[in-house]
Amino acid sequence: MPNPTPSQWYKNQFLISTSQALLQHDVINAVFDSEYMYWTKRISDEAMKHMLSHSLCFGVYALPESSTEIACQLPSNLLQTLN
Repeated sequence: MPNPTPSQWYKNQFLISTSQALLQHDVINAVFDSEYMYWTKRISDEAMKHMLSHSLCFGVYALPESSTEIACQLPSNLLQTLN
């Protein structure tokens, strides 16, 4: 099934996106294996990729409030390269 062109919207300090590139499969799988989703269990990486590729996914992401906050999230080796 071909993926439709991702859409995104901004509301206050949040990004809402249908881009599957932003999804973190390991985080989704960790939630599957948590008490928040007691009715399901962790699945294989291959099964996760297959499931998501056949789904319309919405991600909600908190945007940083400043460029300093973005810099604090960069890997240390990249920060050294930028300085």
